[in-house]
Amino acid sequence: MSRASYLAGLLRPVVIEELDLGSLFTYIPRNPSSFTPTRTAETDPLLKGTYLLLGEDEKDNRRSISQYSINDADAYIKYEAFLGQVRELLQPLIDNAPPNPFLGNFRERIRAIKTILSFLSAAIRHRHILIPFYEFFTGPAQQILDRYFESDILKATLASDAVIGAMVSPRQNGSAYVLLHHVMGEAAGKKGVWAYVQGGMGAVSDAIASVAKKHGADIITNAEVMSVLCNDSAHSSMKDLPYHRAVGVQLKDGSQYFADVIVSNATPYRTFLEWLPPEVLTQTPPAISQDYINHIRHADYSCGSMKINCVVQSLPNFSCFPSSADGSPGPMHMGTTHLNYSMQAIEEAYLQAVAGKPATRPVIELTIPTSLDKTLCVLKQLHNDKALPSSYHIVQLFIQFVPYEVCIDEANRYLSDDDGEKDDKKLLENGSVSAWDIPRFKEAFVTRCFDMVDEFCPGFSQSIIYKDVLTPVDLERVFGLHKGSISHGSFALHQLAYARPVASADSHSSYRTPLKGLYLCGAGTHPGGGVMGAAGRNCANTILDDSNTFRRLNR
Repeated sequence: MSRASYLAGLLRPVVIEELDLGSLFTYIPRNPSSFTPTRTAETDPLLKGTYLLLGEDEKDNRRSISQYSINDADAYIKYEAFLGQVRELLQPLIDNAPPNPFLGNFRERIRAIKTILSFLSAAIRHRHILIPFYEFFTGPAQQILDRYFESDILKATLASDAVIGAMVSPRQNGSAYVLLHHVMGEAAGKKGVWAYVQGGMGAVSDAIASVAKKHGADIITNAEVMSVLCNDSAHSSMKDLPYHRAVGVQLKDGSQYFADVIVSNATPYRTFLEWLPPEVLTQTPPAISQDYINHIRHADYSCGSMKINCVVQSLPNFSCFPSSADGSPGPMHMGTTHLNYSMQAIEEAYLQAVAGKPATRPVIELTIPTSLDKTLCVLKQLHNDKALPSSYHIVQLFIQFVPYEVCIDEANRYLSDDDGEKDDKKLLENGSVSAWDIPRFKEAFVTRCFDMVDEFCPGFSQSIIYKDVLTPVDLERVFGLHKGSISHGSFALHQLAYARPVASADSHSSYRTPLKGLYLCGAGTHPGGGVMGAAGRNCANTILDDSNTFRRLNR
């Protein structure tokens, strides 16, 4: 299973249909899909150990929400209906490049016109929500949630989608769009929900890979790219030409691969500022304008996310909803568990993170894929030969408001004046290491997260057999995510659609790049990330358009 990705809910139906993926992987629906526990009556006398459980059944949702507000139970139905209409409005804009009928070749312009007409058709059908849609697209999540709901626990549960993967407060403009991005998909035919994939999220990758191989693709894994090759240095006639075209890639082992089209699914930062030869950026005349490079270099990559994967001896046992005597999974184990039920706590966690301090009480979402997918429970022992009990489960913690750059004063709190740690202080001060490289600092924050889980599930931390920690710095080093940004750049309003990855007046605002033969197809392009496939499909259409134009010009 994947170390990073853990849920499916945004993979575009058109991608599944066109690649015929439906029979190659299996969604596992989660019902209930959301569980928000509270602490015991002794520690939280107001909520007294109650819990909020949300799923597919409208009556069950009403019953659960009514504990906190009868008005909210009615408002939740209206809220979900509104989100459904907003999803319909957005569909044409997701499955196509940002439409511009004045740029591109004939096919692109026709596609842009069709996209605009599809959006206008949806807008006419839902014209009564266009103004609320505009507000939802640009406004703060908290303001909108405050208008719909009274109870803090329901608002905080829904607001988690407004901050997950984003260094943003629910009180900030644009946070409502982050929420919208996380609920605009579907899984197994159900709108706005997330599901597990049988065998883990790698099963989706395997499915796409099998289709690619069927159509003649060769796939090389464990092959780290070191650079993008520009002009074919193997051809002496091209050695003295300006670097104007991408022609291949060089791997870490020195092997080189050449092609007419190079497509990068890496972040724009990694592609342009780490992989391109310096000569490409400095030559005269420039192959890539300094303005384009400045956009890439200075884009907002803030994210603040962290992941901890755990193997535990048994299912977490929530104080407010105890597990069954036989230890079998219950409804509290099947969906996403939200360990925050206060809007003010989310705000405080954000303020700490932007000040360079890991949140005292971070936003934590907990999932247990093995509660529904027994195919993941096949190991008898860990890689260190430690035997696993038959009752073991996999628990994944997604943690928000964990800064990539930690202020030095905060890091120094965890260092003593011992000789070894004096060296760590010096390295921190000159920027040679990150605070996340210091074991004591890293482990202290992991313990803080586990202690928070223990408040709801006593004994959780003692049940951990193995843990895999991915701090923002680890996400950068292991997966090449600049500053640990899981979306290859923030979902700030100024970095969406026509401005993703670069706000450009020409056709380089999305999948094409100024360097001929090089395209971007990752989450740093429209419409962003989340195991969606939309950016890749849109990029593929752009490449096909360019290929057809090239053929026509050379007949």
